[in-house]
Amino acid sequence: VLLSFLRVKAVFERRAWMLVPALSVHEALVKAKRPKAAKLWQKQLADATGQDAEACLALLTGIEEETGARITSIRDRLEGGFISKMAVDRLCTLVEPAMGEVRKKSTPRAFRAFREELETHAAKPAGVGRDIPDWLLRLEAEVQRVQVSQNPIVALLKGLYKVPVTQNQIDHLLNGLYLVPQLKLTLEELRAQVQGITFPGSREKTGEPPQ
Repeated sequence: VLLSFLRVKAVFERRAWMLVPALSVHEALVKAKRPKAAKLWQKQLADATGQDAEACLALLTGIEEETGARITSIRDRLEGGFISKMAVDRLCTLVEPAMGEVRKKSTPRAFRAFREELETHAAKPAGVGRDIPDWLLRLEAEVQRVQVSQNPIVALLKGLYKVPVTQNQIDHLLNGLYLVPQLKLTLEELRAQVQGITFPGSREKTGEPPQ
């Protein structure tokens, strides 16, 4: 039973790994404070991967109904689809301006936006037992990065060793990046892929003696 769930997760993670470059582009756009471009990129990626995400989730649902078992961590991972990381990108981008407002005691506009995004993530529990959700670990890392960057010595070093990059260079880099080609799979094709996955130590019952 466990291998059936792991096969589905393996198919999902294989597709997610192929999308890493596209997700990195979104993260770069968010950090560059280009929300319109980031939103457009997210929509394009959602359209390109929506069918695959739904097929994986449908296959998982079928296994759950057939076996009567459910693995929460795997379902949470698949329900998030391939673009859940993009929401975390937006959340992390709000950390620095929110911390800046608190430090300067200015109008907490960014802080309110950060709190709204945070409540959206916190509303849905994730993980099992004492496991910390990945988005929370990433948020903690971003807070630590901002704290370090606000150190006067670090700011001085950044000014001394900063390499200037023009907007034209950034645009040229983005124009050279292409979205991972969309791969549409039917539920039957996805089932065939899942059945073809083997794990170390597992052996099909073929009637032949082991070598």
